[in-house]
Amino acid sequence: MTDARMQGLRDLLAALLRDFDSHGGGFSGISYNSPWLMATDFWAKRSGCFVDELKEMITKMRSADLCGIKPDNKNREIFENFKKAVESWRLEVDYSTSPLRLTSNDMKISNYRHLKPYIFNTIPSMNLDHPTVEFDGSDLVFSGFLNDRFGHRVSMRMSVKTRYGGKIWLSFRFPYFGQGEPALLTHNDLTALTLRNQVNFPEIPELDWIAPREHTNSDIIDSVLGIIRAISQYLIPTWH
Repeated sequence: MTDARMQGLRDLLAALLRDFDSHGGGFSGISYNSPWLMATDFWAKRSGCFVDELKEMITKMRSADLCGIKPDNKNREIFENFKKAVESWRLEVDYSTSPLRLTSNDMKISNYRHLKPYIFNTIPSMNLDHPTVEFDGSDLVFSGFLNDRFGHRVSMRMSVKTRYGGKIWLSFRFPYFGQGEPALLTHNDLTALTLRNQVNFPEIPELDWIAPREHTNSDIIDSVLGIIRAISQYLIPTWH
């Protein structure tokens, strides 16, 4: 792989992440919650910065991590202040993460019988090579490949954990494997899960991607499928 191709991918992923956070570009019109939910007046004041600076940090720190580059000093400082603000707040209110209280029945969803054909019917609009929708008794998996504008062969995988409360996972894997190389874009990157864990931020259920147990509402599935289409639009130069 050439340095130019890798740098092109890094620049594209950084633009993609910023548009995702701001609901701009190819993500406009898709219903989902942005990690900028964390950037409130409350947390900005406790972190000693402005809301827009907090938003900028949330995006830039994830971009740096995703693209395998070092963050700039300003955003690193805001990140450290944000982390200290969260730690201080947790001590003040004696906050602790709620334990998982799901029964074995709650952990299972039978909606895969509806979701499998529902997702399968979207395949023509996804512009993927060799698309498949499979159920292995635990995960409902939608996968496929695409060739991006830089000549990379990219694999996409979306899975619904039908035995684990319906959690939805998404990944785009790029053909890089070295330290600091942009190898993987996942739902963790999009929802800032890693960053939230790094600062020990309180739970935000609004950022979770959970499939419905019943087939009466497919909003979250439509949202994730829309996100896949949007990401494909960034990666493929002639996507329609």
